[in-house]
Amino acid sequence: MGVDTRILLPEDVRVGNVAQVIGILAGLPKTWVTSNNGSCKWIKVDGVKVESLENMPATCRIILNIPDHWGRLVDKEQVHHTLFHFEPDMKKGGRLMIPPSTPFWIAVGIGLCKFFGGQIDFNDCDSKGWDRQFRKPRPTNSPNVGRPWDNFQQAMFDLKPVTTADMKFANKKASYKNE
Repeated sequence: MGVDTRILLPEDVRVGNVAQVIGILAGLPKTWVTSNNGSCKWIKVDGVKVESLENMPATCRIILNIPDHWGRLVDKEQVHHTLFHFEPDMKKGGRLMIPPSTPFWIAVGIGLCKFFGGQIDFNDCDSKGWDRQFRKPRPTNSPNVGRPWDNFQQAMFDLKPVTTADMKFANKKASYKNE
């Protein structure tokens, strides 16, 4: 068993949006997609995939996998993945991810918690509980229509990838450090 980072997001997040935000924070390309009649637009992030797990129905996998010709992610890697738990065994509820305690996942986890609200534990084997906590920045993380939808999509589009400074901070906190 390895050392993990725990990322707990609010119950109202959608796994597709979480995957898109992870991709944006990792530096994957994002574009606007417009409906056929032009009445609606949303964000698409290339290189992000959500896959169901047959043997774990309350869990799915979020995968970042970029082609060679795109270059590398913010941490110079090409592939990352994490499990996304819809029903974590926690008193607070929410949606839980438990990726390895690496600079990439700590920096991305902080970005996720800032965007959606939530809390992050950099190292699940230390004596500390949650290292950072963030309030939800909006009433809902799952708007469907109208101005709330448009604002949410714009907020995702406005996100920037994690920075070198973010990665340096995360490297100090990670159990599995970058060279």
